[in-house]
Amino acid sequence: MGADLFGSLAEATCAALVVSVDSLDLLKTPDAIFFPLIVSAIGILSSFLSQFLAKWGNITKDNVESRLKL
Repeated sequence: MGADLFGSLAEATCAALVVSVDSLDLLKTPDAIFFPLIVSAIGILSSFLSQFLAKWGNITKDNVESRLKL
């Protein structure tokens, strides 16, 4: 599981780097270097938020499926 998550993070970072290099609008601004960092930071923050929301409240046998879907 950990290797899969790291692979997804690495692929998202590489994709953001490719987009930032190929986009002429992003290259015109000096902030283009921050685009891959922002994509990775938003992914990390959203994973923390989703873990927090999934554990909010009581988890019972009846609501396990709905918590996993959340």
